[in-house]
Amino acid sequence: MDLVGTGTGRIQLFWVLVALAAGLIIVVLRDAMLPFAAAFFLAYALDPVVTRFEKLGLSRAIVTKHVMQLEKELGARLINRDVLAPRPGGRFA
Repeated sequence: MDLVGTGTGRIQLFWVLVALAAGLIIVVLRDAMLPFAAAFFLAYALDPVVTRFEKLGLSRAIVTKHVMQLEKELGARLINRDVLAPRPGGRFA
């Protein structure tokens, strides 16, 4: 397999290098990317809920605001119970 000699080979080499660079970026920045991945997942998962309320005639902005408030409240309750962010010497120590 000649990766560099032909036009098709150069395209293949380019995409192999792009995939390797993307993999390296993901490995190096994984800690910084976690909040963005979580936000993407939540937005994707909760879009049908917001769309359903929008079809019922409510404003998308208002429904989004309330869904975000609900997420914030649930997250705070989970953190306070040491489920998401256990404290040193907390319940699970």
